Amino acid sequence: MKEQNTDTAEDVVHRQILAADKKRVEAMIAADEAALIDILSDELIYVHSSGRKESRELYISKVLDGTYGYRSIVTTRRQLSFFGDVVIDNGDSDVDIEVGGTLRQIANRFLMVWKREGGNWRLLRFHGSPIAREASDQ
Repeated sequence: MKEQNTDTAEDVVHRQILAADKKRVEAMIAADEAALIDILSDELIYVHSSGRKESRELYISKVLDGTYGYRSIVTTRRQLSFFGDVVIDNGDSDVDIEVGGTLRQIANRFLMVWKREGGNWRLLRFHGSPIAREASDQ
């Protein structure tokens, strides 16, 4: 008997977003320019948990020159909302990053906007906010 695929369109997109975000995280940690260019939209606006806002070009240059030395990024909570070719991705993550020679451990609440561009999901917006480790999920 043949198994019937019960995946919804949202299930498929959910897996695609998780795969795209995994690629983004790996590219950030590896400082992989080609992968970052591929996954980050030309229109990216990246707002760090410090409040600093950067374009895609500036953000990538700072990853490549070591200004942002990502060590690990672990998503601890995530919720996706689907709007056709746009997905809102919000949640929490723990980020280990070296900035200016200092290793920082940041509990981060994020909001990402993913947009389907040319058949691929690319990060259009990122906004991070620091959260206290004991903060609730409210």
